[in-house]
Amino acid sequence: MVLAGAGLLSGLVVLAVAYAAGGPAGLAAALSAAILCCLAGVLSLFASNAASRTTTPLSGLLIGMMIRMTLPLAVVMAIYYRGSWLVGAGMIYYVLAFYMITLAAETWVVVGRVSGVVSASRGERAHG
Repeated sequence: MVLAGAGLLSGLVVLAVAYAAGGPAGLAAALSAAILCCLAGVLSLFASNAASRTTTPLSGLLIGMMIRMTLPLAVVMAIYYRGSWLVGAGMIYYVLAFYMITLAAETWVVVGRVSGVVSASRGERAHG
C-alpha cells in the first residue's frame, strides 16, 4: 500500500513536469509512457509468478525481466523509427523515468515474495 502511494506520488510529479515542459503533448507522452511501463510491469509479475510455479524461481525472474525490458524497448524503438509526435514530446525520457519507478516497485514486490519463500523453506527444513 505504501509502495503504491509512493509510485502514485512520483508518477504525479513526473506528469506535472511533463505538462510544465511540453503542455498537453508532454502530458500525453508521459501518460503513454506510464501506461506502457505499468503494463510491462504487471505482465512481468504475472509471467514470473506463473513461471516460478512451474519451473525454478530463477527462470521465473528471468522471464519477468525479459518481458519488463523488451516490451518498453520495442515500443520506444517503433515509435522512434516511425517518427511519431510522441518522440518530439519527450516520450523516450518519460519511459526512462517511469521504467525506473516501476522497476523499483516490482523489485520490492518480488523481493518480498522471494524472501517469504526462502524463509518458509528454511522453516520446513528446521522442523522436518
